[in-house]
Amino acid sequence: MNRRTLALLWIFASFGGVAAAQPYSCNAFSSTQPIRAEGIAEYIADIVVVCGNGSTNSVSSSSLIVTLNANITSRVDQNGISEAILLLDETPSDRSEGFDIFRGVQTSANTVRFDGVFVYEPGSGVTRTYRFSNIRVDASQLPPGTPIQAQVTNTGQTTLPVGQVTAAIVQQPQQFAVRTCDDAQTTFVNFQQSVSQNDTLAAGKSTTGNIQFNVKFSGNFAGAYRKQFDQNQNPFAPGVHYNTESDSVDTISLGAFPGVATQGTRLMSRFNNIPAGVRLFVTTQPLGPGGASTTTLAANLISVDANGAGSSSPVSATATGMCPSSGATQFIAELPIVAGSAQAVWEVTNSSSTALEKASFGVVVAYISSPTTGLPATGTAMTNLRLGPVSTVTTASATTPAPRFASSNINTPAFAINGATGGPLTIVTPSPLPPGQVGASYSLPTFTASGGTPAYAWALVAGSTPPPGLTLASNGTFAGVPTAAGTFTFNVRVNDQQGVIVTKSFSTTISPTAALTITTASPLPGGQVSVAYSLPAFDATGGMSPYTWTLAGNAPVPPGLLLLADGTLSGTPTSAGTFSFSVRVTDQLGAFVSKTFQITISTS
Repeated sequence: MNRRTLALLWIFASFGGVAAAQPYSCNAFSSTQPIRAEGIAEYIADIVVVCGNGSTNSVSSSSLIVTLNANITSRVDQNGISEAILLLDETPSDRSEGFDIFRGVQTSANTVRFDGVFVYEPGSGVTRTYRFSNIRVDASQLPPGTPIQAQVTNTGQTTLPVGQVTAAIVQQPQQFAVRTCDDAQTTFVNFQQSVSQNDTLAAGKSTTGNIQFNVKFSGNFAGAYRKQFDQNQNPFAPGVHYNTESDSVDTISLGAFPGVATQGTRLMSRFNNIPAGVRLFVTTQPLGPGGASTTTLAANLISVDANGAGSSSPVSATATGMCPSSGATQFIAELPIVAGSAQAVWEVTNSSSTALEKASFGVVVAYISSPTTGLPATGTAMTNLRLGPVSTVTTASATTPAPRFASSNINTPAFAINGATGGPLTIVTPSPLPPGQVGASYSLPTFTASGGTPAYAWALVAGSTPPPGLTLASNGTFAGVPTAAGTFTFNVRVNDQQGVIVTKSFSTTISPTAALTITTASPLPGGQVSVAYSLPAFDATGGMSPYTWTLAGNAPVPPGLLLLADGTLSGTPTSAGTFSFSVRVTDQLGAFVSKTFQITISTS
């Protein structure tokens, strides 16, 4: 007789026919875990249903069903069985699959089902716990701020009467940037073709080089970057997370598949359009100190496929890089360049669950200037910074990595080699820009640049936010009507005919609008019964035009006259007398002010 049969006999023998002193009820709980907006296989917090009291007259085999408002992307094995698990009664040890721990079967894009679970009312003063774990979801198709909600239902005679619970919240996308090696500011390095860079390293005569810039990855919530697995993860401690990409792991009861991530978080930098003749090196680990990286985060440069997937093969360092401004050093390794592209991938091996972490990796550009060969070539190298591995598979899969991430299409200028005789391309417009005022027309004649090869094309750097209402045209004109007050900082980029790109940070202050005021004097010009009357328009200053005019209060205009939205008062009076009424003006921002007017209409 097996354990399952013995357990059922015990249930009937102990509780059969005993009425419950308190009514049967269930409650659902979860801890609302933050998940990454780019993530396609993000595990959510455990969903826990606790039921208590009732009678034990009915015990039935049931299917428990978890339905989410997002695609479920938990891994499945070769038989199509999900890694999602159901654990009964928080069993600390000696679990048995099909008795107190169950594997799920995904029955639709957003539903996973657990079959053969005995559901019953546990009896007076007794509780029964159902814990659902190892559920991953696709967050990449949902807007930031979206709650991941779960609903638990079941078949059979005894139901689980619970409502929805929130098991995760989609966070804002991670922040990536190209910055100076000391992390002081964003940067875009502009080299001259005629000036060699790290030439002894390029020639193979040295094993040291200067780091010219960093690629930086910044997590936007604590625990955004995680290692694959922690050897201390306890399979007998339900609901405990260890700041790893793995979830609930029980290798004793379920083997090495359920809950185990295929790798830790990977940080990827894909370089494109690298000019011919350039050698590219990156640090094998985060660069610090100096604030460029968080000391709690560790990561190693690895060799993987083009999507950042595959087993982690560490890349050996071949030289040492140094940040001249901070003095920080780190080992570096050369990236293979194929058809102008190269890729660096670092896998997180340790991180903090309580800190907002950042990881900066130094980049060393090395080349020998050769006028006879024309090398290095001119041009602008771009980098695509993202989390990895990247994938387009947004459903449960037996073969794709977990975690995995949607690819980023944002390319950031990394460095340029300029061969122009006019000197390096430079933005000469000073910052801060002239101030402006809400509601008042603003126009900067044009941003200006020098050097490089004209003509220039101007644009905002992706993600930069100028004052609302102002736009930058490709010819460098910066104009519009500001709609919000404040001091705004934004980045502008210019590229020349050779494709060289330079960026610069600008700021400007927009002051609040002047007070909205009705300037038309009272009393208004008089009118006469049966004679057409027309006031050209009420007048106002301040605020933000255009204005809208309406009556304020209950007093009407003289009979026969009409106030239009543009402020025109016109018509043919039909009654004599002195009339008093109030007029309201509202500006484009919703500000309004009222004023009382008098007008005398005489007899004909």
